[in-house]
Amino acid sequence: MNMRLIFLLCGLLLGLASCQREADLIYCSTRNGFLSDFLARHAAPIDSFTYTADSTNTFTSRRGTVLTIPPAAFRHANGSIVPTVQLEFREVLNRGDMVLSGTPTAAYNMLIESGGMFLLRSLTPSVELNNGAEIEIRNAVPTATSTTSGMRTFLSDTTTVPGQFTWSLSPDSTAVIRSGNSLVTRTSYLAQYRVNWLNCDRFVYANSTAPVQVQPQGLSTTGQAETQVYVLFNSLNAALRAYPTSSNSLADWETADAPANLSLTAVALQYYDGKFYYGTQTGTTGTSTPLRPVLTEMSEEAIAEAIRKL
Repeated sequence: MNMRLIFLLCGLLLGLASCQREADLIYCSTRNGFLSDFLARHAAPIDSFTYTADSTNTFTSRRGTVLTIPPAAFRHANGSIVPTVQLEFREVLNRGDMVLSGTPTAAYNMLIESGGMFLLRSLTPSVELNNGAEIEIRNAVPTATSTTSGMRTFLSDTTTVPGQFTWSLSPDSTAVIRSGNSLVTRTSYLAQYRVNWLNCDRFVYANSTAPVQVQPQGLSTTGQAETQVYVLFNSLNAALRAYPTSSNSLADWETADAPANLSLTAVALQYYDGKFYYGTQTGTTGTSTPLRPVLTEMSEEAIAEAIRKL
């Protein structure tokens, strides 16, 4: 083996060592990937389970959510039953989780309120749900959820607006059942090796809606800076991500439509020149004055803790 090939292989191995798989993406530590790395490190945790096809399987996550999967639930494309399946599970139950896990609550350019979001996917190749198999997810109603009335099942949608995380009603969308202080969601949908989020949600209807405007203060506007902006609704278990209104400027940011007269908190995050910056401002939807959170340099741990308390 010549020396040039050895150097190439070493470089490839080092590159792979700097990457980590989290949720539905592979994050690599690059010059412009530090904010993504920060979010991946502090996102809602992942649980791993091994399913066996010979009986009903019940799994309990570290946060207390219970998954029930019937026997012979998974099959190969040729119809044969898969005896063992490796599963990953992640749950997003509050507004802080939504920011850290990158899962805002918007569907069809409307605000929706969550009773719990769940990533469930198979790591075993070439697996699909068997005909008639239904997975049940039972979780405690999140404390921030204002009401569970009218909740239905949604799936993640990254195709309607490329590059943006939104939700669409599931093809097998059914009403989410409330049982005591728990929500029971059933799905017969499981995708393979792609974004596969399930959400218990309700539409937040209103006669008057408008995007929320945010103008973060103290942002670096250079090409090396990484920035994310969210709007969290203080009386709902809901969050919207804001995006720049111009491809040439980071001065003005805007969300999907939101109902008027709701209490909210704008959250701005930035990584620049080796440092993290964070700022918030509270306000009310439906006003013409943009929210202007002021960014302050903070440690990574302090920012993550502040977001978890939102």
